[in-house]
Amino acid sequence: MKKRIFILIIILYNCSSVLGQKNDSLLKDSLYKLLDSVNVFNGLGRFKESIDYTNNALELSKILGDQELTIKSQRKLAEIYSRMGNPEKGISTIESLIEKIKETNYKKELADLYCLLALSYKELKKYDNVEYYLNISFESSKKIKYKKGQWVALINLGILNYSRKKYEKAHTYFETSILYLDPDHKMSISFPFYFAVTKIELGDYINAKKYLDKAYKISQGNINNLKTMCLTYVKLYEKQNNLTEAISWYKKYVEYETTYHKELNKNKEETLQLKYDLEIKDKQIQIANKEKEIREGKIKTSRMIIYFITFLLISFLFTIFFLHKGKQKEKSLNNNLKEKNKELLIAKEKVEFLSNIKSNFFSMISHELRTPLYTITGITELLINNNPDKNQKGYLESLKFAGNHLISLINNILQNNKIEKKELKINSQSFNLKEIINNTLSAFEYYANKSNNKLHIDFDNSIPEILYGDVIKLSQVLNNLLSNAMKFTYNGNIWITVKKEINSDDKYFFSVKDDGIGINIDKQKILFDDLIQESLDFDNKYEGSGLGLQISKKLLKILGSNIKVNSQINNGSEFYFTISFKEYFPVKKSENDLEKISKKGLLTDIKVMVIDDNKINLILTKKILENSGIQVTIFENPIKAIEKIKEKKFELILMDIHMPPINGYEATKIIREFNKNIPIIALTASSLHDNKERAIKAGMNDFINKPYVQKEFFEIISKYIKT
Repeated sequence: MKKRIFILIIILYNCSSVLGQKNDSLLKDSLYKLLDSVNVFNGLGRFKESIDYTNNALELSKILGDQELTIKSQRKLAEIYSRMGNPEKGISTIESLIEKIKETNYKKELADLYCLLALSYKELKKYDNVEYYLNISFESSKKIKYKKGQWVALINLGILNYSRKKYEKAHTYFETSILYLDPDHKMSISFPFYFAVTKIELGDYINAKKYLDKAYKISQGNINNLKTMCLTYVKLYEKQNNLTEAISWYKKYVEYETTYHKELNKNKEETLQLKYDLEIKDKQIQIANKEKEIREGKIKTSRMIIYFITFLLISFLFTIFFLHKGKQKEKSLNNNLKEKNKELLIAKEKVEFLSNIKSNFFSMISHELRTPLYTITGITELLINNNPDKNQKGYLESLKFAGNHLISLINNILQNNKIEKKELKINSQSFNLKEIINNTLSAFEYYANKSNNKLHIDFDNSIPEILYGDVIKLSQVLNNLLSNAMKFTYNGNIWITVKKEINSDDKYFFSVKDDGIGINIDKQKILFDDLIQESLDFDNKYEGSGLGLQISKKLLKILGSNIKVNSQINNGSEFYFTISFKEYFPVKKSENDLEKISKKGLLTDIKVMVIDDNKINLILTKKILENSGIQVTIFENPIKAIEKIKEKKFELILMDIHMPPINGYEATKIIREFNKNIPIIALTASSLHDNKERAIKAGMNDFINKPYVQKEFFEIISKYIKT
């Protein structure tokens, strides 16, 4: 039935395009009536049909381009969802509609929508939200002198406060609403009724009866309302200890209740009879339609046979013609296809060539930037460890932070390049998670103090001490998220939470939360897109590269996880994810002599050679090693260094890769010809993915990227130094 109505409306619309604006008006009137008829289905609880009709009206209103009708259709949908016990969907529909019409001239409709939103929240018993949106509805109506909107908002505020037993406040709202009541307005039962029940609660029985009499008069003909009025009279007279009147009104209530049930049963019988009659008529119509379809089908079949034979003859002639033409075109297309394949092959080779140029460019830029950064961060750390005065230490901390920020930016750019080339792989190792978290927070202490932020940690002590997984990528994600939190938080708090997932042996929950400026819900959808930076709408103090979140999402995807965000404007942001790590059970080893000596700082017998063509970096590395008591020999020329290695015994060689007159790979190959045992570690600012593999292939034992963290630097070289 509903399909027929919808088809009828479509036909009306098609006719209207021919008949002109007058028929457009008729169609709009039909759609308004269709929307009004939805209330009947709502009353019968037939919500599916209500939604279907309303969606049909919505589609046609969009076709007509009638914005007012579109708004009414969407509003009607929200009302249906609330009535059918799904106020959440109704709220979502209303909020979406409010955003669409905020900047339009539909001010009355906007005020009504705020009121409807409040009543939807009432279904969820979120009374603070109800009061908030009713006040907005009142103010919006007041601004445009919309009396009906003001009256409705005030009445509902009165009803809300009455339900919350705030009778004085409810009474004030009811009295104020009288000022906005249209004299010609047909008064509904709710107005005098709530005035009456409020007066009863406040003990004003005279005025309570006055308003209750009005409500009773309006209710004539509506048994449901009359039952309510009778019970209210009972309550009024009980309050006055007038039991005779109370009993009298209760008897009337019983009479109305009996009448109500009789009418209800009668309506049910009539409805069932009507439904039965309709079903019989539908069956008769279906049988007649079937017979008509059979007759028409026979006629169509005869015609189709004639058409089909004619079509076959014509098709045969055309086929012969087109086969001939096709053969001619086939030769031409084959020749064109060969040319296109050649062009595609050339284009493919060009793209690959440009991709290699891009990778080499990143490698070159990385090397050129990392080399001076190594000098800056290394010398800064040496100066900080050299007990500077308080003012100097502040400047040095600022310099160290700036250097680390540049390193982080370079790492993000290079990491993004590796991900694009699909060169990034999972590199698992054992690690202490609590130590990783503490080290990460320590790195941000200076930045936190500078921004007047407080760092908090919530670490689940049930987490195993040693885990196994790709801790490098995890650290980079946490660093990016903390950096992002710091960037958008000032005079606030930042929390990092690490917990073991309940009912899981290997899943761990990570969260970085702040109480900073927050992120608009619309921008959360594009937050992780490449080079999209949420802070662009704010002033320059929030600017950054915009790479951290995108890199974090890509890294977590490689680790089989996904980052999520929960944020509100001016209420902070939380980024969280879950990663699987296996528990690691290391084989306990006895402490060797090197570990004992390292703990005491006694490494005076260790001889290390450093080969680097950059004199500043050479001196810096030497100073760092000598501070630990290691004996250091330095060379700028790798050929002279090789001659010295032949003459003297060294425990370790640290070698740069890019040097004249021969590079680090070639120098290593020469050393391996006469000494296969001495550990050689590449110490370089280069970052191409295949550099480490190439270094190992040339005979090196390990690979350290400059600039490095001194703790990690010593951890790596300590693996190769033998006592």
